[in-house]
Amino acid sequence: MTEAIKAKDLGQERWPSLMSAGRRSSMESRIKLARSKGGILDELLYTEFCDKRDILMKLLFREDPRRAQFVKNLKEIEALRNQLAHANDYADTNGRAAGICAVVRNLITILNTLQPFEAA
Repeated sequence: MTEAIKAKDLGQERWPSLMSAGRRSSMESRIKLARSKGGILDELLYTEFCDKRDILMKLLFREDPRRAQFVKNLKEIEALRNQLAHANDYADTNGRAAGICAVVRNLITILNTLQPFEAA
């Protein structure tokens, strides 16, 4: 997601304006803390998954008919990521385990969708 944003916003000047004021403020706080510790490489790395999702939606899919499906798939991927990161019972039934497979397929679809933007 980061690479697709960088490819579409080469000067990295547009993407911060695509975040809500609250999300941007949160990111700026994390950046300020990192700078105080001497550790900032790239401001985009201080965004969260939901920020990147929203930035991509606005940069790449504003008028694209695939927008709704793109956002739906990314929200499902984010939910699975959160469950995995927090070690929740993400696959405690056969049905939920099968659902993970569907989300992984969506992830592959999204990666394939973003690759042309990265190459541009």
